[in-house]
Amino acid sequence: QPAAVVNDRAGCGDFYTPERNMPDDLSDMLFEVCNSVLTKTWGYSHDGPLYSEPYLIRWLIRVIARGGNYALNVGPRADGTIDPQQARRTQSLGRWIKTYARAVYGTTGYPLVNDPPIYATCNRTQVFLMFPTWPDTNVLPLAELPGVPKQARILGVNRPLTIHANGRGVVLGNLPSRSPDALASVIELSYETEPPKLPRPRNPVATILTVSPKHRTLLSAPDAQPVGRGIRGAMVRQLPDHHGVISHAILTRWYPGMRAAWSIDCVRAGCYDVRIHIRCDPRYPGSRYRVNVPDSHCEATVTPTPDKQFRWQRVGRLKLRCGRQKLVLCP
Repeated sequence: QPAAVVNDRAGCGDFYTPERNMPDDLSDMLFEVCNSVLTKTWGYSHDGPLYSEPYLIRWLIRVIARGGNYALNVGPRADGTIDPQQARRTQSLGRWIKTYARAVYGTTGYPLVNDPPIYATCNRTQVFLMFPTWPDTNVLPLAELPGVPKQARILGVNRPLTIHANGRGVVLGNLPSRSPDALASVIELSYETEPPKLPRPRNPVATILTVSPKHRTLLSAPDAQPVGRGIRGAMVRQLPDHHGVISHAILTRWYPGMRAAWSIDCVRAGCYDVRIHIRCDPRYPGSRYRVNVPDSHCEATVTPTPDKQFRWQRVGRLKLRCGRQKLVLCP
């Protein structure tokens, strides 16, 4: 099957499949967010709590605005029939998608940066703004919208909106006081040509840490840059310590494919000892990890730490060249 695609559940694949969440920075990747109408289970539950229709619509909008697929699960009975309450939720989503099919099918995500957030998709000549929460006023400033559309209207009711361009972007006017659709309304912006591309957000500037033979250098979790993704599109998580102190944060939830990198500036070439502050449940020792720099690497085995406390463990020696370089921790 040369056209088949494989998900990432075996540790590798063509697309990511996060469950009940959506990691940041998936916009340039293929992904499918998995959710269920049931809040606790994926299979049948006689009286399990259900997500509301507005909640499910809001998730659908968030996913398609990022360019992903949305896989919504139901828990059928033993005979294959669907509980009426679950069916009502999927039918409600189906009606909404049918009404606003232009904004869903054949579109890509259009990540507008706006406050409050606005979710958007686009095709060859239109941008679609989706509003799970309707604006509080009859005008809508769109400071981050590049280019001026020739026409704006509310889909479903075909209500035209006014367009005013100023030095701070575009302002839409003539909005009704209430959302025309109780679940989520959609505004269509039409352009004469392809909508202008949005500028890509800049990556945060990495902290440069100085390494010198005259003193020890601490490469802390807040200074790390997550690299690579594991199963379900997850990245290495940074958590504060048990007192909530960010400066004492830890890196956790490691999966194959994940790495953490630090930008360092070595003032003198040479060999440096490497130690790691690590915690390991006595049930899960034995994993190997590796620390890489451009010209050298060292490896070590995870050993258990008593009482689930952090302990310093020696990794080995690295040969650092003079100047700036990346130090990468790989599980």
